[in-house]
Amino acid sequence: MSKKKKGKVVKYKKPFNIANVFFGAILVYMVIYLYMFLTSTHISGYEVIAGSLATNKQFTGLVLRTEEIFTASTAGYIDYYATEGSKVSGASIVYSVDESGRMSEYLEANSEEINLSEANFTSLKSDISSFSSGYEKKDFSEVYDFHDTVNGNILELANQTLLSEMEALSEADAGAFQRVYAEKSGIVEYHIDGFESVTPQTVTPEMFDKSTYETTNLRSVDLISAGDTVYKLVTDENWSMVIPLTEDQMEDIAYKEVTDENGNVTSKQRSVIEVKFLKDNTTSWGYITILNMNGQQYLQLDFNNSMVRFAGDRYLDIQFLIDDTSGLKIPSSSITTKEFFIIPEEYIMKGGEDDSQGFMVETFDEEGHSTQQFVTPTFYSITDGMVYIDPNQGSFTSNETYIKAGDRIIIPNSNDLYQVGNTAELEGVYCINQGYTQFRKIEMLYANEEYTIVKEGTTFGLTIYDRIVLNAEAVEEDQVIY
Repeated sequence: MSKKKKGKVVKYKKPFNIANVFFGAILVYMVIYLYMFLTSTHISGYEVIAGSLATNKQFTGLVLRTEEIFTASTAGYIDYYATEGSKVSGASIVYSVDESGRMSEYLEANSEEINLSEANFTSLKSDISSFSSGYEKKDFSEVYDFHDTVNGNILELANQTLLSEMEALSEADAGAFQRVYAEKSGIVEYHIDGFESVTPQTVTPEMFDKSTYETTNLRSVDLISAGDTVYKLVTDENWSMVIPLTEDQMEDIAYKEVTDENGNVTSKQRSVIEVKFLKDNTTSWGYITILNMNGQQYLQLDFNNSMVRFAGDRYLDIQFLIDDTSGLKIPSSSITTKEFFIIPEEYIMKGGEDDSQGFMVETFDEEGHSTQQFVTPTFYSITDGMVYIDPNQGSFTSNETYIKAGDRIIIPNSNDLYQVGNTAELEGVYCINQGYTQFRKIEMLYANEEYTIVKEGTTFGLTIYDRIVLNAEAVEEDQVIY
């Protein structure tokens, strides 16, 4: 028999799988990228846009007028006839005093029979509508004052109608009844608050606390004594408003930017300013006076019209009609500062093949030999007679900075020299249009906590649609942005 040969077992080798290597490399890359993403500082960009910031131009002012108080000469029951806020003269009956009380009883007994005219109802509706549109829940106490005012107005209208009927009463029935006419022309008011004699020069900070302000309604009293205050008159069309302002608010409102003969922007105090009265949305021009009293600045506005509309108001909310600050709008978090060498402007000279502006720099080697070289660094700014030079800027060919601390700036053929070393900061942002951070100088116009408005079209500044770093603290200059 033939023997069977045993077969040799050969171990099978799997072929090399490049796909596993490829996907493994991707996995390692993703793990490393994820780690770098989680541990690195994230840099967000922002696209510069044109915009504006509406500055806070709404304020509450203290109203001061020429006000004269009048008192009663006799005691008795009082009834008013002139409508509050109306114009009266020497021929106008303001109120009557009834010593016996008979006429007051007659007025009270017949007041329910009085029919108000359509014009009377229209006037009352207008008062109610005006109060409703400006009412806020936090000022609920004003409801009581308005209630007294409406009651007084209705009583005046009724009394005016009954006054003609009282002429038919016999002298015996009338008793001791006295009609009191206005002592002079003016706008009649039936409340007092203790501010009647205050002038702009005598205001105090406490007067602007509306929570402590109180008025006395003169029409709430039926029986008066001789010498009691019965009404007051506003006798002059000219009136004033005083507003406490901070130094920054005063600069923003009372001054405006103007350009001098050299094109430099300066500030000039306004002589007049337009305001909107928020009570009725009317506007007027006020003459400006700046008051400084006891360490507080006040803006005094003088008006020569509109007095009759606000004769009963001690405080008025107004808005200054000044254009909002506009320019390039950037986040305030994007702003940083950079130090620059400052060199006096008088050391600027012209030189080189193209007659460029620059400086003549004198340096010394280790052996003490001096070398003079004309350099043309970028003038980032010329402010207050000083030129701002970037300490890191240098020649592309030699890779050396133009100016270093300790170098001397000279004027040839003179003894004048300036040793470089003094520095000053400029505000700016980091622009990332080229893929790395570049410092761009800015000129701020206005700022709040979130945004800043900067001037457009400045040298080495920003233009619309530039990309800048949102958080300047997260990067450094010349940092590559991935």
